[in-house]
Amino acid sequence: MLMKTVAVVSVMISLVSGPAYAANISEMIASGADVYQAQPEEYKTKANDYFQRIPEGVIDAFKRRGGTINFTTNVLVGQKDVNGLYTFDSKRIDLKTTAKNNSWDEVQKAPVHEVGHFIYHNTLDKFTARMKSDIQKLFNTRKSFDPRCYNEDETFAALYSDYLKFNYANGANAMPSEEYRVFAEAEALCIGLV
Repeated sequence: MLMKTVAVVSVMISLVSGPAYAANISEMIASGADVYQAQPEEYKTKANDYFQRIPEGVIDAFKRRGGTINFTTNVLVGQKDVNGLYTFDSKRIDLKTTAKNNSWDEVQKAPVHEVGHFIYHNTLDKFTARMKSDIQKLFNTRKSFDPRCYNEDETFAALYSDYLKFNYANGANAMPSEEYRVFAEAEALCIGLV
């Protein structure tokens, strides 16, 4: 009887406590650890703060699907203003850690922006009609004033990084619109990936 009570209490505590969140980004680095370690503490602190807001189940799905994170000082895709690159086929995230052409804020959000691409590409075929409508509305609303939102994929990734930065999921700030629910719903779909 005592064992059943302990098991039931353990399950109830895990359900009440909510989702577990991801580990430190430095634990995920496949290559370029020296590049990451050479960054200012401000970068590492902020990038990790945002990264640790990703549910652990999303990071587990990323790992299960062969995802890697790689830091570099090289220019990505021939463009100096690109902070990160997600390669769909290999599930590889490359991150350039320099703010010479962008704000530190965008550089610090790049890891979660690229995870946003992973989530989008791996769950889009499972989106409900409402989720598709939400991302279309966010794109159509923002494309005229937010240069990050030039297609639905980039809109998802850019706003996902904002979603985590402003901690909307945990209620630290009110969501700008109800369409932001698409990010929590996509995370849930991602967590369910096998």
